[in-house]
Amino acid sequence: MNDHATTHSHAKLPCHVCGRLFRRDQLRSWVSVQPGISRLIDDAAPGWTDGKFICREDLSKFRHSYIEHLLKDEHGTLSRRPMIKPPCFAGMTAWARYATPFRPGSAMRRQP
Repeated sequence: MNDHATTHSHAKLPCHVCGRLFRRDQLRSWVSVQPGISRLIDDAAPGWTDGKFICREDLSKFRHSYIEHLLKDEHGTLSRRPMIKPPCFAGMTAWARYATPFRPGSAMRRQP
C-alpha cells in the first residue's frame, strides 16, 4: 500500500501541448482552465478535453494570448463607439474634472 502511494505521487504526466513530463502538482487539469483559454488550447492542440493536463509555461502563453485577443476585440469595439459625455461632465474641460486633487482622509467633493 505504501509502495503504491509513493509510486503514484512520483508519477509524471504529459503536458497536452508540449508533451513534456511533469509531476501532477506542476500541471493544471482541463477542468481548471477557463473556457476561453481552453478554446485557444484546443485550436492549437486538438484533443484538449477532460482528463488532459497542461504545464504552467504553456498555460501562461495561452493566457497571454487570450488577454491579447480580448484587448484587440475590445479596442475595436471601443473605437467604433461614439463618444458620450456623462451629464455630470457637461460644460467642463478635461482639466477641470481633476482640478481638485483627492487627498487620503479628505472627503471627495463633486465639482460644481
